[in-house]
Amino acid sequence: ITPIKVLRRDLPNSQPTKESVQNCYVLSHRVIVELDTGNKGVDAISIRPVKHTKNLSLACRAKRWKNEILIPNHEQYFLGIVSNFLFTRSADVFGNLGTVWIYDLNTGKELFEAQYDQENEFLVSESENRVSLNYYHQLKSPCSLAESTKTCWSVIRKENQLPETFEALIPHCEEAISKMTPSPIVLQLFAKAKVNDLSRPSLHFLEAPVGCYPTP
Repeated sequence: ITPIKVLRRDLPNSQPTKESVQNCYVLSHRVIVELDTGNKGVDAISIRPVKHTKNLSLACRAKRWKNEILIPNHEQYFLGIVSNFLFTRSADVFGNLGTVWIYDLNTGKELFEAQYDQENEFLVSESENRVSLNYYHQLKSPCSLAESTKTCWSVIRKENQLPETFEALIPHCEEAISKMTPSPIVLQLFAKAKVNDLSRPSLHFLEAPVGCYPTP
């Protein structure tokens, strides 16, 4: 995510213990700490306010910090910051599928979860104090496009509440289907989407070709 910038990354020398600081990302008046015991993903992500910049290093190395906000583990890792939003990513990907969680940096409240095509566009942009997100959103697939393409696509469109204009945007999945063994053929489908304002997230689908990939 290009707009996300971290000013410095502090890697403590100590090995992970029962609960240790693995990575610390230092911003101007707060740090983002990954608390880890060596499991997949981190055990928690801590948002730590720092009043004086001279205490940034101390905030990185402390196991606990006054007024810290703890984000529980979703088998995730810290990804970055845009404005007042904190992004984390899933520890694993499944084929083209990845997951990003977005939190309010000031409260730790989860605002949005995006299951997305991690091989395609994922763009965060900021304009006029508003942060928006463009990405390819995973579609629910209750039927197989390999068996009845047109009928199944109508079911998928209704299941995912896609606009009626998407009825004509039938995915071209022939190549993906040819790479999979018969019965049942389950595909990963992704439609281009936008969230105009992450502070009040609402998903809107954009007319564009639907991505179609074989499920691993």
